[in-house]
Amino acid sequence: MAVAIIAVPYGSPDYYQALALRHLYLRQPLGLSFTPEEEAEDQCACHVVAKVNDRVIGCVLGVEKEGWIKIRQMVVEREWQRRGIGSQLLQTIEGLFKDRGRTAFFLHARHHSLEFYRRNGYQPIGALFYEVGILHQRMEKHLSLPEGRI
Repeated sequence: MAVAIIAVPYGSPDYYQALALRHLYLRQPLGLSFTPEEEAEDQCACHVVAKVNDRVIGCVLGVEKEGWIKIRQMVVEREWQRRGIGSQLLQTIEGLFKDRGRTAFFLHARHHSLEFYRRNGYQPIGALFYEVGILHQRMEKHLSLPEGRI
């Protein structure tokens, strides 16, 4: 089956499918729900999803933060993992921001995901820390703009 990787607008049916996926895989196992602040941040985020037919099977968000793009809430359904979909999601969201001249990215990777992000060009920065009760690592990536772009 073909997987489509596309940007979707906040509030669209695809957005709500991605929100449900994020809740199922990232929040529910920790006994957490989305806070009103997180929901408000979603309105300002760039949303990219992976779809098979009409079903969202993966997603990632990008939010501008003090000159950086924070990559967050990355998830791919377990049965679709290890097929390059996560890498495609990252490349797509990075490309969208690169087209806007934004080249500095960071994320807070869950400890078990560090190798995935390393393979996708992210470098660990600083010490491990706890966030939402799970060990995390800040990771950063810097892209180059094409010649002639400032």
